[in-house]
Amino acid sequence: MGRNSYPFWKQNDLFWDDDVTVAGFTGRHDFKPENARLSLIGGFYFNADGMDHFVGNMVAGQVVYGRKRHSVSLNFATGLFFLLGGEGARHLLDGNGARDYYLWTGDIQAKFSTRIPMTLGLDLAYNLKSYSPNDPDPFTAANHDQKTGLVASVRFGDPSKPGGFVIGYYYAWIETFSVHASYAEDDWLRFGNQTQTAASDFQGHEIRGGYAPVKNMLLLARLYIVDAITTIQDGSRFRFDFNYKF
Repeated sequence: MGRNSYPFWKQNDLFWDDDVTVAGFTGRHDFKPENARLSLIGGFYFNADGMDHFVGNMVAGQVVYGRKRHSVSLNFATGLFFLLGGEGARHLLDGNGARDYYLWTGDIQAKFSTRIPMTLGLDLAYNLKSYSPNDPDPFTAANHDQKTGLVASVRFGDPSKPGGFVIGYYYAWIETFSVHASYAEDDWLRFGNQTQTAASDFQGHEIRGGYAPVKNMLLLARLYIVDAITTIQDGSRFRFDFNYKF
C-alpha cells in the first residue's frame, strides 16, 4: 500500500509511463511450477492529477505467465484496467480526469539467449468503453471510435554487462482512447502543452542504439519519427541519454 512504481508487467512505456506512480493497494501471488511462473496481480488505486491531487479511481488486474525452455523465454500477460473518472481535475488534458476508460491489454514477449540475444515483443490494447458520437464533451465525441493500440518491437544485444550493446526497433499505433494519454509514454512525442504530454493519437517508429562502455554505465541514442492519426501534427525527435548507476 502507498504510492509506488507501476506494479503490473509491461515491456515498454507506451501503455503506462514509469514516471507515473500509483497510489493505493496492490496484491500479488506467484505460482512457480518447474521452469515456469504464473502471477496474479490486482489492486485499487487513486488516479493521479499532479503530484499531490487525485481524481477518480482505478481497479485493475493482470495475469502473467512465463516459461523458459532451453534458450527461449516466453512471457504472456493479459489485464483489465478500469479507470473511473471524477470531477475537479487540475492538470489532466482533454477531459482525461472525468472520462472512464475500460482498457484491456494483451502482451507477448519472446527472448532468445543466443550468441547475440534477441527479444521480440507484441502489445495490444483496446478500450472496451463505448463512447457516443453525440457525447456532450466535444473531444470525446470526435474520437469516440479511436480505441485500438498496437506496439511491435525487436531488440538485439544485451547492454547489462560492460561491452554490451543494444539495437532496437519499435512500431506503435496508438489511437486516442486506446490508452489513458495523461499516464502513457512521453518520450516519443511532445503533443500537449508545456506541463503535460498528450501521449496518444499517433503512429510512428523508434530506432535505438546503446552501448555499455563500463560497469553501471549506458549510452543510449533514440530517434523517433511520429505522425498523428486524426490531426496534422507530426514530429521527429532525437534523444541521447548518458546513464550511470551509483
